[in-house]
Amino acid sequence: MTLATPAQREAYERLSSLVPWMRESLGPRGREATEAAIGLWLEDPALAESLVQALWFQDGIAHPELETIRQLVALAARRPLVAAGVADSPWLSDGVLSVGERQVIDLLGAEAPSEGFLPRAPESRHSLSRDLVHFFAHQLGTFQTFGLLPELESQPWFADGLSPLEMAFVVAAGTAAAGDSPLYRALLEARFASTRVTSLALAGDVSIYVFQNTPLLEGDRVLDDIESTARALEQLLDIPFPATDIILLVGDPAGAEVWFYRGFHTASHMVLRRSPEGVAHVQHEVAHYYFHGAPIWFVEGAAEFIEAYVTDTIDPSIYDRRPDRPASHAQTCLQSYKAENIRHFLLLELEDARPASGECSYKIGRWIFVELYGAIGERALGAGLRVWYDTQFLHGGVFPPLYTVSDLGEAAVESFEEMVPMAFSEALSESEHRAFEQTYEEIHGGVYGGATATIDDDHGDTREDASRVVAGEQLTGKLDHHFDFDYFAFRAEEGRKYELEFSHETTTSNLAIYDIPDDLAYDRKWTGFYEYFGDTLLRLRPTSTELARDRLWVAPRTGDFYVAIQNFGGAPGPYTFSLRALAAAPDDHGDSAQTATVLEGGQATRGALTAERDLDYFRLPDTQGQRYRVSLVPENDASLFVRIHDEEGRDYYGGVGTTNELRGGEELSFGWRPREADYFLVVGGGSGAPIAYTLVITEEES
Repeated sequence: MTLATPAQREAYERLSSLVPWMRESLGPRGREATEAAIGLWLEDPALAESLVQALWFQDGIAHPELETIRQLVALAARRPLVAAGVADSPWLSDGVLSVGERQVIDLLGAEAPSEGFLPRAPESRHSLSRDLVHFFAHQLGTFQTFGLLPELESQPWFADGLSPLEMAFVVAAGTAAAGDSPLYRALLEARFASTRVTSLALAGDVSIYVFQNTPLLEGDRVLDDIESTARALEQLLDIPFPATDIILLVGDPAGAEVWFYRGFHTASHMVLRRSPEGVAHVQHEVAHYYFHGAPIWFVEGAAEFIEAYVTDTIDPSIYDRRPDRPASHAQTCLQSYKAENIRHFLLLELEDARPASGECSYKIGRWIFVELYGAIGERALGAGLRVWYDTQFLHGGVFPPLYTVSDLGEAAVESFEEMVPMAFSEALSESEHRAFEQTYEEIHGGVYGGATATIDDDHGDTREDASRVVAGEQLTGKLDHHFDFDYFAFRAEEGRKYELEFSHETTTSNLAIYDIPDDLAYDRKWTGFYEYFGDTLLRLRPTSTELARDRLWVAPRTGDFYVAIQNFGGAPGPYTFSLRALAAAPDDHGDSAQTATVLEGGQATRGALTAERDLDYFRLPDTQGQRYRVSLVPENDASLFVRIHDEEGRDYYGGVGTTNELRGGEELSFGWRPREADYFLVVGGGSGAPIAYTLVITEEES
């Protein structure tokens, strides 16, 4: 590195006194970072010294950080005031430079937002807070997409620089601006605000901002609810409240159309809907300042529990008459999925393509927290949550892209599911931990694999350790512990039909066929479950009532597939499993959705179940709004069944009856109204002897 002028040498002496590694042998990145810092010091010494004292600069320069330095140098050349505000911001000087923060610097350099985003007072130029970072990284695109940014920047209160109240409003308004909504327009015309500064025991002074599109009601308890929840969370977790600004946007449908039903948390602020009874779930959303990221059942369950905990603290009589409701609601959810526990629920939820943030995640999460509270007590529960919070933060578990796993390097844990028992194991005494484990394993089932290092296992738990089998082979194995998975690999031929048999002593076990690509880049961090990274082609339970359709599988391609025998919390024990290739035979209708015969209204279709375990697939009409009558008439009153499911294998219950299946002889008939999806009717029930039938589709008046 060449220092040609006295000014460059002075800059180097000053900066290297602040950054010891600058005096060492420099690699290419270190050399470029030093030269850039020297060039910046020659233009703005204060800005350069502020930059190099950031913790991420002090500990050496990674490749993404070098790009950030280039961005800041370019920003300083074009917009020195903005660059100074960025350099003085606490989010830039800490030890983590996230993807979102790098995006913010890039956006500011492109002059997308004006300098109105800077605070009014020069001494407060560091007020580009994390909330505004979140706004730039997430919501600025919304304003640009809908052409709203110039209008926002033209507001008189915006153009002269932002006060703390105005900065909070800009952050909240970003959510309302989605789709140029009536709520956003109403807020620009007249925003109503209620604010409070409160001193929390651990966090100190915290500002609370509540914005609404209609006048706030006298005696409204929203500010009180926010403050009491923040205090209760600090007391329970013994962690300072993680935000200095608590921002809530309330949408009142009485004043403008509100596009959200209940509410949500964005990482920078809360959004809730006002009902005639008031603003509900304030405590839940305040809890999300601590509980966010993954797993969904855990963070939503914690927020649900906090809402009940805070409410019960204020008025203990509220829940006296309903002690069993969390359990009954959660158990109803599990039963609707035919799931044994939370882990089983998560896997089936994925297979059914249901959203992980659905209502059941809230209910089962709250249930396990209520049970843990009773099993280990308030102090122990708070201690476990405190360790979880610290671990989640360190491993990138907060809302991306402010922090991501890639920002923080390779984490010490393999999945966020595993963080939960790990945190409580670290935080609890031996007796408390035994009580935790008993409750956790009963309701959750345990994380993938579990503590099994001392347990012999007859077959591997993943694709890499799978035992090889061939069609026609009958195997006897053992599920060695309550969450043992045994993997088998086999080769199948495209279009060939296979029958599976599975027997085990407990109904908590399943058999599943997975299609897991050989080149799969598998990362368990976010899911904790290996099976999330493949397609589930069939799932079979060990009961005597399984239908022929449930035991049959047609290979979609030629190649390797995987059978997993899975225990979801039941007792260990032996099982038997066989995979049999059925003889090929001429077939009038396909055995899968890919080879289904298309049905049309007013058409009668002849079919026959000829081969052993034959299935006939038909694609149902898809004319939206038209109702059809579907009739299956077998010859000789043979016993057949019909089932309906969509292209991804999810069963359809509407129109068929209380289940998605009809069985019996004579005529099977039901109404059908298409939805926005492809649906398939499956005819089955044959055992090898030919059974002919007629399938008729007729249009009905709606």
